[in-house]
Amino acid sequence: MEDCNVLLIKYKKLFEFLAKKAQVPGYDWEDLQQELMLHFFKNFKKYSSQKSSWKTFITRISNNKIKDLKRFVNSKKRFGDFHHLSISFLEQIDPQNYLLSKSFFL
Repeated sequence: MEDCNVLLIKYKKLFEFLAKKAQVPGYDWEDLQQELMLHFFKNFKKYSSQKSSWKTFITRISNNKIKDLKRFVNSKKRFGDFHHLSISFLEQIDPQNYLLSKSFFL
């Protein structure tokens, strides 16, 4: 198996192309390229030469990561940061009946 660093250098232009093509809201192409390269670094051991070439593998996992990022951005638009509850928010919940206390509305 090839070294991951060598592959990152060899396919840097492919990562750049995929990042520029993707247009994920909130990400410029350099940040997206870095996300894709990091995702590849975490997953390159899953590569099987019997299933595909390196180029196909990189394209597939990169496109999947881009889809995940777009889903995340869209869910954040729909729900805001609702799925990230703060401790101060949770302290305002009345444990007796799971309703918000009156101080929440003041």
